[in-house]
Amino acid sequence: LTRSTTSDDIDSNATRSIFVGNIPKNISIYELRDVFQRYGPVLDVEIKKMTGNATYGFILFYDLHSAISAKRYMDGTVIGGNNIRVGFGKGTASKVLWVDGVDPSLSESQLEKHFSKYGNVVRMGFDRQGRTAMVQYETVDEAKEALGEIKGGYIGNNRSRIMADFANKDAKAAFFTRLETPGGPRPFPPPTPMYPDHMMGPPSMMM
Repeated sequence: LTRSTTSDDIDSNATRSIFVGNIPKNISIYELRDVFQRYGPVLDVEIKKMTGNATYGFILFYDLHSAISAKRYMDGTVIGGNNIRVGFGKGTASKVLWVDGVDPSLSESQLEKHFSKYGNVVRMGFDRQGRTAMVQYETVDEAKEALGEIKGGYIGNNRSRIMADFANKDAKAAFFTRLETPGGPRPFPPPTPMYPDHMMGPPSMMM
């Protein structure tokens, strides 16, 4: 399900972090995670409680496909009687990039050569099966330049547009842990099927 996005669905503003506004003030981190993790693996959940009834949160997904699906299917739905608003959060610049949509026929040396055009690549991992790469540059400025150049473009002969975002230390650790698992990366458990069109949230939280 997290692979349902196509080139036409790519939003140039997409990040792995999504903002969730107007959530119930009594919702817990665990309940919010449960709602959104059906769209893909979630790395972190944060809830901000403001004065009055205003409450919002941020969900950080492992990959961009999951974040895009969550925004598409959850924006405007109802949780606990509240119509929620879902949008992309602002990515935090780092030295590490998450790159999705890489041509699996490329070799690691070809891929590293491509990314080296934008700066000194300190570390790189390539999950050929998942068509994803994690690229660590020596400086944040190099990573920023690379992100601006590759996002929405193509690498290799694959006709899928590249999706990319900055990656934090948790995403980097999760990626390389999976990549270095004996026998190769193991896929995450499939997400729970998305709600049918007539359902606007998990039954336990619907009003």
